[in-house]
Amino acid sequence: MRTSALLVALVFSFVATVSPAGAKTAHSAPQSAIDAALQQKVATGAADRETVLRLLDRPEVQAVAGNAGLDLRRAKDAVSTIDGPELTQLSRARDGVAVLGRARRFGPVVRAPG
Repeated sequence: MRTSALLVALVFSFVATVSPAGAKTAHSAPQSAIDAALQQKVATGAADRETVLRLLDRPEVQAVAGNAGLDLRRAKDAVSTIDGPELTQLSRARDGVAVLGRARRFGPVVRAPG
């Protein structure tokens, strides 16, 4: 009796751990799809960052920054640390002065020494 109980327990544990023949193992995207999504995200971030930097190079932004005593080099350095939704929000701004004001919120833009 003891041997048959042990045998039944072993068979049951074996059956419980073996997956059915037709079962799918995992639901995941192919590596190529993951790579493509990551490349798109990086490319979008780089394009957004370039847009913000171009806006900060506009003469009216430089004038406002100069009048306010803000250091545009530090603003540009701050842009390199921003990513995700904040970077997207800044890149969609049509007004470079608005970008400068928002960049102050996201990075270490301080008054120029002097």
